[in-house]
Amino acid sequence: MKKILIPIFLLCFFLIEASAQTRRMDNVAAERTYTAQNQTETVQPLLLEATRLFRMTDFEEALNTLDNAVAQNPNSAEALASRARFKKIIGMETQAEADKRKADQINPYAASIYGYYGSVGLLKVLAVESTLAIEKLTDYDNLNYYYRLVDRKLAKPRKNAIQWDKFENIVLDFENGDLAAARTQIDKYLIEYPTSSKGYDFKGVILKKEGKIKEAKTAFDKAIELNPKAAISFYNLGQLERQRKNYAAAEEYLNKADEFHLRKSGRLDNTLTKIYFDKALLMKQLGKTEEALEAYNRIIELEGDTHMEALVNRGLTKEMMGDFAGAKADLDRAVEEFPEDGNLHRNRGSINLLLGRSRNAIDDYSQAIKLNGDDAEAYYNRAIAFLIIFDKISACSDFQKSMELGYGPAIELEKNFCTW
Repeated sequence: MKKILIPIFLLCFFLIEASAQTRRMDNVAAERTYTAQNQTETVQPLLLEATRLFRMTDFEEALNTLDNAVAQNPNSAEALASRARFKKIIGMETQAEADKRKADQINPYAASIYGYYGSVGLLKVLAVESTLAIEKLTDYDNLNYYYRLVDRKLAKPRKNAIQWDKFENIVLDFENGDLAAARTQIDKYLIEYPTSSKGYDFKGVILKKEGKIKEAKTAFDKAIELNPKAAISFYNLGQLERQRKNYAAAEEYLNKADEFHLRKSGRLDNTLTKIYFDKALLMKQLGKTEEALEAYNRIIELEGDTHMEALVNRGLTKEMMGDFAGAKADLDRAVEEFPEDGNLHRNRGSINLLLGRSRNAIDDYSQAIKLNGDDAEAYYNRAIAFLIIFDKISACSDFQKSMELGYGPAIELEKNFCTW
């Protein structure tokens, strides 16, 4: 009996010891986590104090404070990257690079977020919408020109009034999505009015919508043959070539459209404001931001400073050029006109962040989220703003929400900043 009890006793002993060992390991892990959190919480006030001293130009004390932060937590990428940025600013290039290398080993995003590369680094990690949301003109934007044309023609009835009635019906078919009817009717229209430049132009619009690009170009070319100063046809060709990435041809056509859309009085004709949207987008694709800016200026000259798309695009173009103050002025005006547009608040938040106004940026991102609770990019950018003011708890909460909403880049930053 004793022989049986001894193995059972030994088995129980080993099981109890194994359980105790597991608890000891868990306690060590918990202690390490607590220590890391505690070190971070200790370091953050020092980093905030160093920022305050730096703004007061007390550089010596700012550097001492950053040295203390690194001494307290040598594995804090935030502290190392912040000290690297400071040393770089005051000319300690070699030491700055050494700190940056250490920070990169711990967290490859820290240097960008904590200012080592300036606004260029921050732009690389921010979710910046650019102008993609406004790049594609809607069918309504394009059709507006033709409706206004018909209205002008019918306002002064002449013998060709029936011609413009028929033309309007074809435009209506197109707007209603009945491309087959529009195509049939435009062909009949051109048999009856074979010298109609506008007829061939709109035929090109229909063909382009049907995906028949070569035939569309032929129709636009015919429109220009019939009217060598047809600004709308040059515009349509420019838009077509820009979308085909034939940028040189697109630029030539859009410049022609710009040249010929001047009225006889010499005043700009705001029925073709859209020329400048395509021209601006083309210039940005070619890297010609100054010319893009000029195109947006023309739109605002034509339609005033309440034109949201122009203001937003011009503001974001200025942002691309590094004119953050000018960008903010345009976004301020846009927000003033359209305060319920969450995208505007998000875009202005990014500009505020680039201007070093982190608290203002957080306010803008928060408003964007209030207006649209599913704005994953606003949560992501607000997380970065929280990191900049060393509030990792709020930042990590926002990264988590952004990830839940499906914004991929948040995963990588959450992994690097929120493992404590």
